[in-house]
Amino acid sequence: MNHIRKFNEVVNGIVPKYCLDTQGPLDLAHLILGDDIFYEMYDDPKFVHHLMEISLQLSIKCTEIVKELTGEAHGEHVHSNSLYADNMGVRICEDTTAIISPDAMDEFAMPYTARLVNHFDGAWIHYCGRHDDLTAKICNMPNVRGINFGHIANHEQDHPFEQDMQLVLDSGKVYYGSWPFLPEETKEDYLKHLHKWASQGCLIPMASGVVNDSNGFSTVEAALDFWYSL
Repeated sequence: MNHIRKFNEVVNGIVPKYCLDTQGPLDLAHLILGDDIFYEMYDDPKFVHHLMEISLQLSIKCTEIVKELTGEAHGEHVHSNSLYADNMGVRICEDTTAIISPDAMDEFAMPYTARLVNHFDGAWIHYCGRHDDLTAKICNMPNVRGINFGHIANHEQDHPFEQDMQLVLDSGKVYYGSWPFLPEETKEDYLKHLHKWASQGCLIPMASGVVNDSNGFSTVEAALDFWYSL
């Protein structure tokens, strides 16, 4: 908190301020209890639900404190100096949720995540890896505005891009974030396949690696000119 106060003193009004990397209730419970939480889900589910309630309230209170310090409105959200939304108040990480079964998600994760989403009038959700059941559950959650995947090194192509984008489009969500190049894909083809979905309103792309000294566009302006020509 002292760091945020100092940040306010030094750069107030120069760059956007936003909440720290906020974990979902299950991620936070995992950090509190450690890997024993995976055993307790079966050995003592009542205890896990008790812990989940604590984690949910901790997540809410901490986010509210940071929002007050940064001046971010309850139901609004800034992230990574590239996203602003007035219809959601929080980003949620579900990395632990991505490594449990769909039944465990339904019991121990998604109900608490839904309460966190609703408390802040909407959210977008991140998780690393690929878990199609979790993706579908996120896309089916009311008040979730968007989704983001963390692509695992050497598994960048595990997510079926077209299939995922169609699911996001059909569910009325937005994918926000970067997407890896396909093998042997040119910079022009890369932007074309992103533009196909961005033009339908279901993708806010962070086109990492498009501008570089080897096989990318020479400048940001050149990349933008190509993008707007599509």
